[in-house]
Amino acid sequence: MEITQIFGVSGAIIYLVSYILLQTGWIKGEGNLYAGLNMLAAVFVLISLTTKFNIGSFLIQVSFISLSLYAILRSFLSRRPVQISPAEQQLADTILPGLPYRRALKLIRNGVWKTEEDAILASQGEPLNQVSVLINGNAVVRKNGQRIAEVKSGQIIGEITCLEAKPATAEVSLAGSARYFAIPSNALRDILFKNQDILSAFELGQKKQMALKLA
Repeated sequence: MEITQIFGVSGAIIYLVSYILLQTGWIKGEGNLYAGLNMLAAVFVLISLTTKFNIGSFLIQVSFISLSLYAILRSFLSRRPVQISPAEQQLADTILPGLPYRRALKLIRNGVWKTEEDAILASQGEPLNQVSVLINGNAVVRKNGQRIAEVKSGQIIGEITCLEAKPATAEVSLAGSARYFAIPSNALRDILFKNQDILSAFELGQKKQMALKLA
């Protein structure tokens, strides 16, 4: 058997072994080991093509090598320490409990931090342009001009209305000076509906918020 054939057979064996290990749960599909085995197998098969070239097989092996390199690079980047400020960390723990901070920042960095006085965050009967999280200070909830509730630090404003794309059911205004985080409603819906893990964490945050409001 020629040396190139040995490489080809070895590559096929590595492909088979990696697939068996994946199916039996010994390795994970998103892990570097699986990507590395596939890349090694593809390199071996690619070497075997030097004596008997096949364009179809060549393209497949190059694709496997490229995808494996991408998977390894993505895994490496995902393990780098994430740069997150104390305020962002507090916000993530509030609205996205349990979600890794790297993923939480995908949502948080689409919003802005504001410090305002007596600002209206939601107007009854009008489209909700943003979802707000009160960081410091208080807000007052009024319906038909009557004060019905108070929003305290750490609570979310407008999350249910935003997800349902409905007009605000009440007016919410800051009671004096306050600092809050705001994210456009369209941006929030887009991120949540395209990222199931972020949506699940946000829904958990909603449940905790509801418990706080009812306490």
